[in-house]
Amino acid sequence: AREAQDAALECRTVNGLGGVDFMEGRLDDALARYEQALDLARSTNDRRMQGNLLGNLGNVHAEAGRLDDAVARSEEALELARQTGHRVLEANTLCNLGLMYVLMDRLVDADIALRTALVAARELGHVRLESLVLCNLGIVLERLERPTEAQAHFGMALGIARALGDPRFEGQALGYLGLLHARQAAHDEARRCLDAGEALLRGVSDRYALGVLLAGRAEAHHLA
Repeated sequence: AREAQDAALECRTVNGLGGVDFMEGRLDDALARYEQALDLARSTNDRRMQGNLLGNLGNVHAEAGRLDDAVARSEEALELARQTGHRVLEANTLCNLGLMYVLMDRLVDADIALRTALVAARELGHVRLESLVLCNLGIVLERLERPTEAQAHFGMALGIARALGDPRFEGQALGYLGLLHARQAAHDEARRCLDAGEALLRGVSDRYALGVLLAGRAEAHHLA
């Protein structure tokens, strides 16, 4: 029993260190730590933790551009989440998978995953996740050439983020709105959204979200 407790504590510690590596962009280190933590979770038969770690591994692979590996790990996480009744992990994983499917141009799969995630997030009362799912659905709708619906979804996400006082999600939503406006040739509105979003994301030091926004700003500048 003591060995199992020690392994569980080590697993949580290594998982936390992997999270730090991931946020700071050390993807190889994050991958190694999450794999180590997954082995520990398997040694204690902690299936919920295994699901969490498989989801983390999926995110690392996605960030590294290995989308097939990302989807495989995430789909494993989704299966474990459903088997163990871990609704929050299920909703988060569906949200992540939706964006991965977008990047693979699997837009129908993305739409299904994200709409399922949105229902789950609302049932759970998980409003931050709802905001993120709405943003991802907006991306899908824009890719499906439905810009009015996309703008509505980004707007709903922005409203939730502001109600929560969450600068990271507010900055993300503004970034997506700004790029959408730029693609619709509404360049002044695009600039206002992107400027405000960038200021918010620099304030919270979210490297990943800021990178997405800056890529959008570069495209908006080209379109102007």
